Amino acid sequence: MSEGTCPRVAVSLGNGEGEHTDAAAFAFDFAVPVDTPLVATDAGTVTHLFANTRSGEPCWTGGGPECANKANFVTPRHEDGTATHYRHLNAVMVEAGQGVPRRAAIGLSGATGVAAGPHAHVARQADCGLSQCPSMRCGSPTSATTGCR
Repeated sequence: MSEGTCPRVAVSLGNGEGEHTDAAAFAFDFAVPVDTPLVATDAGTVTHLFANTRSGEPCWTGGGPECANKANFVTPRHEDGTATHYRHLNAVMVEAGQGVPRRAAIGLSGATGVAAGPHAHVARQADCGLSQCPSMRCGSPTSATTGCR
């Protein structure tokens, strides 16, 4: 591959179906090889992270419902009041409270937690102050927005 080009990857968007329901309704999954460096899509400050699932543990390479709270993740908050959630990481490369510029490496892709294989799970939402925000669907009882139009 020549410099300045990107490889083709498969992308899925749940739109509230399949595995992408509730809080993950509008997340994108990018099929990438394990340990692919992931970079911040925008500058921000890391407000939440989890990096406790380790190699060799049952939820390291994906699992069922028992792994729901075992996905390693990073959540930076951006100046516009949104937050981006990066989940299923093999490695977290930042710390809570750290400022990260756009395009800075934040972690390595993986399949920790509930995952069918290695991928980059990315969702940008209004920041609700939690590590994963409720769905952004207007009119939903769990909507993190008001006055949707």
